[in-house]
Amino acid sequence: MSVYVDPPIAYAREPRGYVGRARIAHRWAHMIADAEAELHAMAQAVGLRREWCQGDHYDLVPSRRALAVRLGAVALDRRAFGAKLRQLRTGARMRRRACCRGGDVEQGTTCSTPAGKPSVHDASAGLHAGSSPAASTK
Repeated sequence: MSVYVDPPIAYAREPRGYVGRARIAHRWAHMIADAEAELHAMAQAVGLRREWCQGDHYDLVPSRRALAVRLGAVALDRRAFGAKLRQLRTGARMRRRACCRGGDVEQGTTCSTPAGKPSVHDASAGLHAGSSPAASTK
């Protein structure tokens, strides 16, 4: 399992969590991981708050990216990072589909909804508790 970062690029606006802070040339990188726990652990290690998570990644200023690399994150070029992100997102989507269709998930187990929030699976209805049928088929 690993944590990955891409090279910083310039953006026109500041990402959530950094709004209103003086930054010269808003350059941001992204951090993803094979496992959600790894992602949050690395984010905490480099000084990011959990509420700054963008679902499946964190935005990083160049200094936090450098710290993440020093702490063991794998630096990828933009193309390799994009491929890794697609691979992770496809895997998450496939796990959600198996869960929502009853797959090999047992009654009452916890899994992620399309919004990425944990919920209890109801295999008999093919739904997550509190979700609508339209949301569970995506």
